[in-house]
Amino acid sequence: MEDKKLETEETVSEQEEPKEEEKVDNYDLGDDYDYEPVDNSETSEETTNKSSNDNELREKIIKMFKIVFIALVIILVLGFIISLFTKKNYSYSDVEDIMKKAAENYFKDNSGKLPKTGDEVVEITADVLVSNKYMKRIDQYIKGETCTGKVSVEKVDSDYNYTPVLSCGDYTTTALVDMVRKTDNIVTEGYGVYYINDEYVYRGKDVKNYVRFEDSDKLWRIVKVDSNNEAVLISDFRTNNSFYWDTRYNNLVKRTNGIGVYHNSSISGVLDRLYNNTLNSDSEYYYSKEKTILTDQEKTNIVEFKSCVGPRSEVDSSKDGSTECAVTETTKLSLLPVYDFLNASIDSNCLSTTDPNCQNYNYLNSSGYWLANGDSEKTDQVYFASTYVYKRRANTKSPIRVVIHLNPNAMVQSGKGTEEEPYIIR
Repeated sequence: MEDKKLETEETVSEQEEPKEEEKVDNYDLGDDYDYEPVDNSETSEETTNKSSNDNELREKIIKMFKIVFIALVIILVLGFIISLFTKKNYSYSDVEDIMKKAAENYFKDNSGKLPKTGDEVVEITADVLVSNKYMKRIDQYIKGETCTGKVSVEKVDSDYNYTPVLSCGDYTTTALVDMVRKTDNIVTEGYGVYYINDEYVYRGKDVKNYVRFEDSDKLWRIVKVDSNNEAVLISDFRTNNSFYWDTRYNNLVKRTNGIGVYHNSSISGVLDRLYNNTLNSDSEYYYSKEKTILTDQEKTNIVEFKSCVGPRSEVDSSKDGSTECAVTETTKLSLLPVYDFLNASIDSNCLSTTDPNCQNYNYLNSSGYWLANGDSEKTDQVYFASTYVYKRRANTKSPIRVVIHLNPNAMVQSGKGTEEEPYIIR
C-alpha cells in the first residue's frame, strides 16, 4: 500500500515539473526569434535638438525685435533733435492764423488796449507780438523770404474782429474788396465787373462772384463793392419758409393788404429775427423749418449799413439808386433794392423797373424772392424778383434772399470766385 502511494506521489511530482519548464519555455522564444529591443535614445536626442532649435529661433526673434525697437527709438530721438534745429515751412495762411491767434492772446492779456468803439481800429505788428513772446519771428515759419505782418482789430457789437495782413515778396493778404477791384477784373462789355456810379458792379449771367465763409457751406454772391468800400453780398440760397412782406391795414385801399413802406413792416421784423436767430422762438414769427441765416464768423465780418428802401414807380428808369436811397433803413440784414437787380443785366433794352428785358444776361434772375421796395403809386404793392421784377400785393408770401455788407477788411483765404471754387472768407 505504501509502495503504491509513493509511486503515485512520484508520478505526480514528475508531472508537475515539466509544467514548470513549460512555463519558462513560454518566455524563452528561442534562438530562432529575431528580437530587436526598442532603442529610445535616438528619439530623445531629436526632441532635445528640436527644443534647442526652438529656443535659438525664439532668441533670434527677440533679439531682432530689440534691434528694431532700439532703431525706432533712435530714429524718433534723432527726428526730434533735428526738428529743434530745422524750420518747418508754413503756408502763408498758416502764418496769418498764427498772427491772429497771437494777437487774440495779446489783447486777452492787454484788454485795455482794445478799441473802444466801432469806429476805432487798433493795429499791432508782428514785431510787437514777437517781442512780447506771443509768437516766433516770421522768418522762423517761412524760409527764404522777407516778410512783414500786422493784425487789425475792430469792435463789432460786443465782440472783436481780428484781421491779419501778411506781406512776403509777391504775396500780400488780400481783402475781398481789393480782389473785386483788381484791374484784370474790370470790363466795359460782356460779363464781369463794371465801374459804374462810383461802384464796382457784377453784371451778366456767368460771373465769378461766388463767396463762402470759412465756417459755413452756404454760398453767397457778390453784388458789388459800393462807394463805402463795402462788399455787398446776397445769399445764393432762399429761406426755407415764405413770409409776408407786410400785413398792416392800408387806409388808402381800406383793406389789410399791407403797406409798401419798409419801416415797421412785417418783413423788417422777420429780418431782425433772422439776424438774431430768434425767429423760431417767437410765437408771432414761428417757422419751425427755418435755417440759421448767419454763422458766428459771418456775423463778425458784416457791418451795419443803410439799406435803400424808398418806394419806386414801375416806369422809373433810374439805375443809380437815387430813387430807392432817398429813404434808408439802418440794419445788418436787408433785401435787395430794385436798382441792383436792374444793373445786374447787361441787356441794353432793360430800361425800367418792370421791363421784362431785365431778366436777360442777369445772374440775379432766379426763383422768386422779395425786394426791398414798394410801389410809389399803389401803396399795397411791393416789388418781387423772379425772371424779372414785377409787383405783388404786400400781404402775399414769398421766400427771402438776404443782403449783407462786409467789413472792408474781410480777407480772402483762397478761391477763384466760381461756384466750384468760391472765394473763401477767413
